[in-house]
Amino acid sequence: MKALVQDRNPDRWSTLIELVNPIGDLVECIVPNGKLNGNPRDAIAMLSDHGLMLADDHNIRPILNLIRKWPVSTFQILTKSVGWTPELDAFILTSGEVIARSEAASSYRLEGTPDGKEVGNIATWRDGVAALAVGNTNLVFAIALAFSTSLLVFTDLNSVIFHLFGRTSTGKTRVLMVALTVWPKIGVKGKTWDATINGLEGELARSSHILLGLDELPKDASADLGNMIYKVSLGSGKARSEKDGSAKKRTDWQTAVISTGEHSMLDTLKRIGKTPTGGQGVRMIDIPAEGEYGLFDNLHDHTTSDAFVRALDRSIRDVSGPAGAAFARHLMAMKTDDLQARLEAEISKQSEALQDHLGIVSGDDSTNEVRRVLDSFALIAIAGEWATEWGLTGWAPGMASDAVRTIAQRWLTGRGTMPLDQSRCLSKELSAGFMRRL
Repeated sequence: MKALVQDRNPDRWSTLIELVNPIGDLVECIVPNGKLNGNPRDAIAMLSDHGLMLADDHNIRPILNLIRKWPVSTFQILTKSVGWTPELDAFILTSGEVIARSEAASSYRLEGTPDGKEVGNIATWRDGVAALAVGNTNLVFAIALAFSTSLLVFTDLNSVIFHLFGRTSTGKTRVLMVALTVWPKIGVKGKTWDATINGLEGELARSSHILLGLDELPKDASADLGNMIYKVSLGSGKARSEKDGSAKKRTDWQTAVISTGEHSMLDTLKRIGKTPTGGQGVRMIDIPAEGEYGLFDNLHDHTTSDAFVRALDRSIRDVSGPAGAAFARHLMAMKTDDLQARLEAEISKQSEALQDHLGIVSGDDSTNEVRRVLDSFALIAIAGEWATEWGLTGWAPGMASDAVRTIAQRWLTGRGTMPLDQSRCLSKELSAGFMRRL
């Protein structure tokens, strides 16, 4: 019996039991105390599912008595979510690893079996993935974006989708895969836009404060695409009920999404008969996929983009997760108030620099939405610069900021500096329809 575990939503207690399974592995099982005391055979069934072997039924009562009487002095809080805990005293990875502040008052553990896997170490990631990103704007931006998700909780910024689109077949998915190496790998197959709103809620919750990647936005996307875009920004799921009719805790998230596809979000919505709105235009950021060699600018002495992609693929396979874990540890070393104060000051500075570079007039009501997006870009630049400052990337100072500036320029050039509004889109569609009738 390793610990007593508290689930705060609702307030229920369980016991963390460690046992040896039939092949000799030490495994853990969390058994609700209600089962230990009220439904003992259900408790034994849970332990059996984890490898407990019983010679006969006569062993059940002695085992239960041993569990009940075993002295336990360790307490843990069970959390259903990855990322930051509500007290901001720990960060939980999808691998189940808990990175806590030294002064944290509580001990945490992730509910269920962790579905993430950390592979390799920070040196492998820095010398492989991060090194190949040097000179490649899209890769540097994607990596900085991945780091930035862990900073969102210290801001008032919403979750945003950054959508890399273009007909080029070289690079979009690789850019997404590079970004995902920052955090522990989940599963073998990547995630795509082929999901329902309810399914998307689950993926967002499993990626809170950790980047979510959605590949291949189809041109004939779901009719719910517009609602999905708003759902990402909303940060919480639908209100649902338990089987007994009581209210179930809402699913919450705060993250960023990196997305790819052949077509922009605006064109995709039009293709499925929807009129894009201003709100969608600042919640899903259309970024044209550009580069000298597909999406790449520096092939690092490889003679072709295909050869560079093969090298990139080898680096991606070798590592996932240590960079994000190291970044979270550096955040833990900062006092929360100091972190927030530094972040607020640097967001203001980076955002002003972006506005100056892009010719955006501060205080102009017509650019409110644009400036809000630039704050999100500023956060990405800061994350990349902090990761560089802490020795995680091996990049030169300013490289992440330069990449973000280039990507922001592409986005702004593609949409114009004025807020995208429904009436303007509708006007364009009506004009196009009128011309077709002539």
